[in-house]
Amino acid sequence: MWEAVPGREEYYYHTFGKKQPDFNWENPALRQKLYDMVNWWLDKGIAGFRVDAITFIKKDPAWQDCPADGGDGLAKCAKVSRNQPGIGDFLRELKENTFDHYQCVTIAEAPGVAYEELGNFIGEQGYFSMIFDFRYADLDITSGSEWFKRVPWTVRDLRDKIMMSQMALQKHGWSANFIENHD
Repeated sequence: MWEAVPGREEYYYHTFGKKQPDFNWENPALRQKLYDMVNWWLDKGIAGFRVDAITFIKKDPAWQDCPADGGDGLAKCAKVSRNQPGIGDFLRELKENTFDHYQCVTIAEAPGVAYEELGNFIGEQGYFSMIFDFRYADLDITSGSEWFKRVPWTVRDLRDKIMMSQMALQKHGWSANFIENHD
């Protein structure tokens, strides 16, 4: 969503809260500053990072308006800001400039990653050590024209989703299991 900068003829984009402007990952100088910050912490002995909402760093360069699809009259930004083509270039560069130089663990909050793409995200050649799979944690909600509408589910449904997740993830690497998210 775009927000006007008070007192200026400028706008900024935020995928989440308006007090959380998105970084422009297309800017190489900004990416280098991020890598410098990560390396500073790793040099201090930090054992790893939980990388929040990482699949939202690449945006659709068309910056198109999206039609409202929520009950609140807003549009879901994931269509133009999650898992966009080219995100792998940014994630590979992040890993090569930071995590590859340290013995550290990285856990990616990476919603929307298809099981077929897990090898890119986790494992020996993956961008991260582990990934959160939201498929079973979000079992009780749907996201569509009525955002986060509760849907019925059974314990068998939960078991089946967890098994499907584990079977897909174990082919490549580790899962960071969870059942609830602060979001």
